[in-house]
Amino acid sequence: MLNALSIDLEDDWAIFSRNRLGKTISPTEAVVKSTHQIMQILDDHNTKATFFVLGTVAEKFPNLIKELAVNAHEIAVHGYSHKQLDLICPDEFRDEVCRSKKLLEDIISAEVYGYRAPVFSVTKSSSWAFDILAEEGYRYDSSIIPDKYKNYGWQGFEKDICKINLANGRSIVEVPMTVLSLPILNRSFVTGGGFMRYLPYAMMKFAMKKIQKQRPAIVYLHPYEIDISPMPEQVSLDHLDSKKRRKIECFLKFSGHFKKTMQGKLEKLLTDFEFTTIIDVINVRTLKSFCIEIENG
Repeated sequence: MLNALSIDLEDDWAIFSRNRLGKTISPTEAVVKSTHQIMQILDDHNTKATFFVLGTVAEKFPNLIKELAVNAHEIAVHGYSHKQLDLICPDEFRDEVCRSKKLLEDIISAEVYGYRAPVFSVTKSSSWAFDILAEEGYRYDSSIIPDKYKNYGWQGFEKDICKINLANGRSIVEVPMTVLSLPILNRSFVTGGGFMRYLPYAMMKFAMKKIQKQRPAIVYLHPYEIDISPMPEQVSLDHLDSKKRRKIECFLKFSGHFKKTMQGKLEKLLTDFEFTTIIDVINVRTLKSFCIEIENG
């Protein structure tokens, strides 16, 4: 079974500073270093992936995006500023997806087909996003986790790749994230990200084998998840009170411990299973007529 590997290319330090420290900084060189690290791992395993690129990262590091495209990885959109859909209006969303798509297409001189919302924030209440994406020329979306979690998820959504029929004869393909119910966790296991980082690789391998009996697995991770380098100079905790500073320092130490395991897990995953880009998986599924059609709304 051919699976899809996706990388949400964002700079965690810039988002961390904005959301946790109340300070806005531009993307740091850390994202370039960790993306190069992932690229080398992919090259070593002769694997191509889809990179959902944040607009602010592409704007500051266009050569990084060109390098990914030259190496035949798929370039897709992750929004411009990493704003969740529940925090913006449709007009602002349209501006974000148009701005980012044009930016990336200008950089790589090729069409961009895919979109993934920050924090998987396409839900039933923000399904208006499908119409905007289709109107702006996107072929597919990969933003839905078909289960309910605290801050995201669409419980009951189709778990396989499907075509969503929209108004005015338009349609868009949805590539939902792969979930598997595991009683031992008392919740669904999502292939990649924090689940892959914090849990033993054996659980990831078990989930992949079980999922592949029914459909391709859609796996995701972020460059920062394998980055164990020190905090960049641009990020400072000095303005925080001692209590909050200690809390964040403990969080960073805890997270950093599990990041040390991530490169080895990724290498095992690429050895044990076969991966390609999302657009390639869509094309294979469409050719085999496996793409389920559903009506939006």
